[in-house]
Amino acid sequence: MDEIQQYREKLFKLLAERSLSFGHFVLTSGRVSDHYFDCKKVTRNSEGKFLVGNVCFYEILKFDPTIDGIGGLTMGADPICDAVSLISYMKKHPIESIIVRKEPKSHGTKKDIEGNIEEVSKIMVVDDVITTGGSTLKAIEVISNYPNVQIVGAMVLVDREEGGRENITNKGFKVISIFKESELIDYSKSTKS
Repeated sequence: MDEIQQYREKLFKLLAERSLSFGHFVLTSGRVSDHYFDCKKVTRNSEGKFLVGNVCFYEILKFDPTIDGIGGLTMGADPICDAVSLISYMKKHPIESIIVRKEPKSHGTKKDIEGNIEEVSKIMVVDDVITTGGSTLKAIEVISNYPNVQIVGAMVLVDREEGGRENITNKGFKVISIFKESELIDYSKSTKS
């Protein structure tokens, strides 16, 4: 088994064990669910960040090795972008990390993006979880206001398989799902029985 496959398996287990909860939850989309993914319990953890950075960096290179930027809507995208950017530098293939603000700053430069967007030509938009794809589409909308940046696709750690992927692909963007909700839930249930 190669190194990336090992990282992928470790990341899968971490997400299933640490980020998945069962109960009654209202999602960002307004939908009600009997389970919830809090990926920040993994993406903000040191081991999780290392695994996310490596797995996502590998997926980006496989998709298009000329991608030089990764970005998404704060807060879900923040640790993913930073992890990928750090790993990319360590692998001598630097990728800039940018963050899309939920609202433009009301003072100073009034920026809607943090980071060096002017140094990016091709960007992968990222999020931790997609349900309807709303956060990813909002990030795509803001980034598309920068004419020198080509959005090449979207990547998500967990696809809740509730139409988000289709909503993004309907806008013309390919979506890479690192993991699907169904496989994480199946694994979680199998380890608890």
